Amino acid sequence: MDFMNERITEDAREEFAPSRYGLKSKNDSIVKPYGTYELFFEITFQVLQKLGAYEDIGTPEECRKAMERQRGKNPVKDEYNHDCCPTCGWVVYQEEYGGRYLPHCENCGQAIDWDN
Repeated sequence: MDFMNERITEDAREEFAPSRYGLKSKNDSIVKPYGTYELFFEITFQVLQKLGAYEDIGTPEECRKAMERQRGKNPVKDEYNHDCCPTCGWVVYQEEYGGRYLPHCENCGQAIDWDN
């Protein structure tokens, strides 16, 4: 199993298990605070599972992009004088369609700041 590219799941426990025997000795500075290989192995496995849960949320870059879209930006005008999303150009307000001021772009989710 390629631990750098695959998420550690309960099913991978058996594949992960041999790595605990690669430790030098019971006095190894990494294992010593835990007292036993078993406790060290169990805690390490639980940490890896929790880290794997963050993979479901997305990469740091995906999270940054999502946070950026939550910060309101002023709409921009297109060639027809419609107010459009500054990120993707989707129309977020048109008088001829009932005058809706969208709080978020329907296309990309960018928050729209109408205060300015």
